[in-house]
Amino acid sequence: MKTAKEESARFKLDTFEGPLDLLLFLIKKSEVNIYDIPISQITEQYLEYMEYAVKANLENLTEFYLMASTLLYIKSRMLLPVEVNFNDEIEDPRQELVERLIEYQKIKKFSELMAIKEEESEWIIERTKGQRVLPFPEDDNLWEQIDVWDLLKTFSSIISSLSSERIIDLYEEVSINEKISLIQELIERRG
Repeated sequence: MKTAKEESARFKLDTFEGPLDLLLFLIKKSEVNIYDIPISQITEQYLEYMEYAVKANLENLTEFYLMASTLLYIKSRMLLPVEVNFNDEIEDPRQELVERLIEYQKIKKFSELMAIKEEESEWIIERTKGQRVLPFPEDDNLWEQIDVWDLLKTFSSIISSLSSERIIDLYEEVSINEKISLIQELIERRG
């Protein structure tokens, strides 16, 4: 059986955006309900992972150490005996952590949705003032290489290649008297 340290070595540290991300990963890996976190098991895995992270020179370890100390605090509160007052409610030390994890999951899902929407928006071409705006290549040197005379030659060759048969006259002369008589004939036929 692999230890958490060996198993975590397969993952890059860049995949975890913060201590809550790592904690969520460990909870999902253990396949437990987020409301019923096995603190001792998760804390041990978290600390083993932290040991690996220190060796890998992970920047900004303070957030990870803070979460590790929070997990140890919760574990110690769960191990120590609690005075029971019948008037007071028994407080679960995991409750605050569970609430933070649930909120973090919501934010993470929302950020994933926003990333998907951002990718989709890259395919949208907006229109301004009734004209279609097409994306131009980002290479500015491309436009510097084009000569005006080359453009003119290309345009004239396109125009000269068009035959008069291809040109369609869109305007048709219409006689009002002819249309009036056509309408009268239609009315007489259909009664």
